[in-house]
Amino acid sequence: MSFAVSLVEDAARNLFDTALLITADSDMCPAVRAVKRLRPRARVVVAPPPNRRSLALQELCDATFVIGLDKVRRAQSPEVVEVGGRKVVRPAHWA
Repeated sequence: MSFAVSLVEDAARNLFDTALLITADSDMCPAVRAVKRLRPRARVVVAPPPNRRSLALQELCDATFVIGLDKVRRAQSPEVVEVGGRKVVRPAHWA
């Protein structure tokens, strides 16, 4: 199920008071509009990743803040992760 559909479904089911979207994808705008129609009192906050933003999305949301690059770096998985006996290497450009 897509992230946008899940957001709208959760709003319709009254599963949140505030939704935090970590994205800079303006494709989320229709979903945010739907949330606002279905649950006008629900808050939607957007936190775009570093060096990315969508003014259209930010204008629809109740609040916005930027996730700092230092926080993204500290939240990354280890350089190598073993999954099902197979080693998966984090791309170098993520570091």
